[in-house]
Amino acid sequence: MIRLQLAAFATALALAACTSTAPRTLSDPAIDYAALRAFAWRSAPRTAAPAHPLDSELLEKRVRALASDALTARGFVADEAAPHFTLRSSLLAKDAAGSGKPRVSIGLGMGSYGRGSGGSVSLGTSTAVGGSQAELNLLIEVHDARSGELVWQGWRKVSDRIGQTGDPELERAVRAILADFPPRR
Repeated sequence: MIRLQLAAFATALALAACTSTAPRTLSDPAIDYAALRAFAWRSAPRTAAPAHPLDSELLEKRVRALASDALTARGFVADEAAPHFTLRSSLLAKDAAGSGKPRVSIGLGMGSYGRGSGGSVSLGTSTAVGGSQAELNLLIEVHDARSGELVWQGWRKVSDRIGQTGDPELERAVRAILADFPPRR
């Protein structure tokens, strides 16, 4: 019984890890992040057709306000005239792995019933119904203000609810991403 409970717990942990929305970050280890105190925003280049309908100036404005509040609450200063670093945000969309694409499956089976026994081999394909689902990631980048070089980036998987005004997911995502900035050494 205990083994069954442990196996169920391990399976639940593995599934939680696969569906985690924990933020991930990359940083340049050569940067003195303690010297970065003042920030400004720079706009992400806009294309005629965004990667996702939610990737808009409206969402960017909400991310800027939330991120600016989170940074100033931690002692950073907004300074458009002389920033140490600039920030940029965007929403990245990609097709979820395997969605909408044909999948091949192979099945093997053996069984017995009474005195008889048998086996089977099957081969089949399937395609997800309902079209492809996009995986959305909110990305926040930090650039050195003088050189323009990317020095830090953080991202987190989000749902399309972040476009709804009043839904707390966007604020949670922004705060979670920026919790790892500046990187701890």
